[in-house]
Amino acid sequence: MPWPDDAALARGMLLLYVTAQLTFVWWYLGTWYWLPTASVKRLFGWVVVIASFLVLPLKVYREAAHGTHKDSILVVLLFFDGIVLLGILFYRISRKKPSVH
Repeated sequence: MPWPDDAALARGMLLLYVTAQLTFVWWYLGTWYWLPTASVKRLFGWVVVIASFLVLPLKVYREAAHGTHKDSILVVLLFFDGIVLLGILFYRISRKKPSVH
């Protein structure tokens, strides 16, 4: 029965992805976000944040929630990833521009 091993691998990979995504968002909102609006780095960062929030999670959600092998743990991970990402976004932006020493 290969499903338990596949589920564990999928959960582990999603956890690594979420960790990398949230780390990048935290770093981006503390550094590149405050560059001038015409900056290529700022635009690139927004593209990465939006793509990482929408593209892969939507693909994983569709398979985990409505696929052959439904996995509610993956759906819960994606749900909390979205909540934490939005929390980081509002927290870091509400703190205004970081002071440069």
